[in-house]
Parts: sequence; structure tokens; C-alpha cells
Amino acid sequence: MRKLIKYSLIVIAILIVGLIIGYGIFLSTFDLFGEPEKEILDTNCDYEGLRQATTYNFGGNAVTVPLIAVSIDLGCSDKPKDKVKIVIFSAEHRGGKVETDWISFDTLKVFYTKNLRPITLVDSVTFDDSSLDLVIVYETDSSNNTTEYKEYLGEYLNPIRIKVKKIDSISSWTAIDKRGIETDSANGVGEYYFLHGNLKKIVQIQLGKNTRRETEFYLDNDSLFFVFEKLIDSLELKKEPEFFEPYLDSIFFRNGELIRIIANMDCGAPFSEDYRLEEQIRLKNELKILINKLNRK
Repeated sequence: MRKLIKYSLIVIAILIVGLIIGYGIFLSTFDLFGEPEKEILDTNCDYEGLRQATTYNFGGNAVTVPLIAVSIDLGCSDKPKDKVKIVIFSAEHRGGKVETDWISFDTLKVFYTKNLRPITLVDSVTFDDSSLDLVIVYETDSSNNTTEYKEYLGEYLNPIRIKVKKIDSISSWTAIDKRGIETDSANGVGEYYFLHGNLKKIVQIQLGKNTRRETEFYLDNDSLFFVFEKLIDSLELKKEPEFFEPYLDSIFFRNGELIRIIANMDCGAPFSEDYRLEEQIRLKNELKILINKLNRK
């Protein structure tokens, strides 16, 4: 009898030890709160290769649901660094798809199917370098409607456009003065448009051997707020539309500072601060010369 009890206790002890060892192995191999498995589904670089939209699939774990997400990363890489990514979109992933498309340098479109319910939906991203700032527009297949496009610095540019349109709509100027303009490389004319004694607009036309440059300066209380430039550097191709295309620049000023250049020959990326400063100095010097020319008798 004593031997039976003894063997029973030994068996029970072995079972208890086995259970303890098995439980320890279970805890060591099962991570309840482990990092969800991540899979990169797509990478999409902007036109200049400065930023990247990356689409991820997160598998989830015991306490999180599967997610699909889009982040903005600086640079272009198949393996972007997690610590510098900015998540702009995420949704529970139980089917459906997400696609990204760079509409312009500073605008990214994110399309997602209607069965995805967004958790994160960011409409703009800013960086220390403001030239990299961007807006995000979203589109789904449930409505086929894209969210309103937000132009870079649009809150400043649109009021300027309204002022330009108002000046261009003037048909009866109080006075128009014309002066000859000569430079080392071109000859031309400056036209000065006055309304009730106030100079509102100057149009400068310069003609070279094979070039034509038209520059329109718009003024408000003698302060420059907009310039439109049209440059033709291939007059001999004027009868060949396939090869002939003028350079057009819309240049916006705010409080005397050049804030944006929109050119028809680039991808829409904001120009660097150094280039904007160079153009600001150039245009203000040209304006000063034109004003001095007007003041001469």
C-alpha cells in the first residue's frame, strides 16, 4: 500500500513538473502583444524622387485587427524606415484595396474601395522644409467624388488672382503712357496703365533677334503683387506648333516677397528659396528701371 502511494505521488509530481515546463514553453513561443507582421504592398515616388507614398499591410495579432495603411516617407526606398514615416491613411483590412497617385508635386491622391472604413485620414503633411509640404485628396468607388483639391499656398494665391482679374477687366484706362526700352540684347517698349492717377499695370515687351519677351507687372498702391512672363525663344518655329511653345510664368508676391512661381514647363514643384530670391531681385530691379524710365521727361 505504501509503495502504491509512493508511486502515485511520483507520477503526480512528474505530471506537475511536465505541466510547468510545457506552460513555460508555451509562454516563450506565444507573444500575445507581439509586433504585427508587416508587408509592403506598393511604393510610389513623387516626380522628383524626394518623397514616397508607401502602402502597407499589417497582419494584426491577438489584440489588434489587420490594417492596411499608407505612409509618406522622405526619399525613395523599397524598405523605408519606420521611425521617419508619417501615416496618412489606415483602415481595417478585411478585403479591398488602396492605390496612390501623385496628381502633382504637392498633391497625392489616395483611392480606397468602399468596403474599407478609414481609421486614419490625414489631409495635409508638413515638413521642416516647406517646399516638401503636400496635401492629400481621397476618392472612393462608392461616390466617385474626389475631395476638394487644396492648392499649395492657395489661401494666398486665390485673392491675388482675383485682383489680377479685376485689373485685366478694366477697359477704360484714365491714361496709357508708352516709353521706348533698350537693353544690350533687345529693344522694346514699356506701356504704363493708369486708373484715376494710380499706376496699376506695366507691360514690357522686349524683342531680340529671335526672341520675344513680354512681362506684365501688377501693382496695388505702388506695391508689386503679381508678374506674368511670356518668353518665346524660337520665333522661327512659330509656324510649327509641334515644336513651338512659349514659356509662361505666373509669379506671386505677398507683402513684397515672392512666394510662388507657377511655370508651364515644370512638374509643378515649388521652386527653392534661393531661386525665388534671385527672381525677386531680378523682377524688382526691372520694375525699378521701368519706373525710373517713366519719371524721366
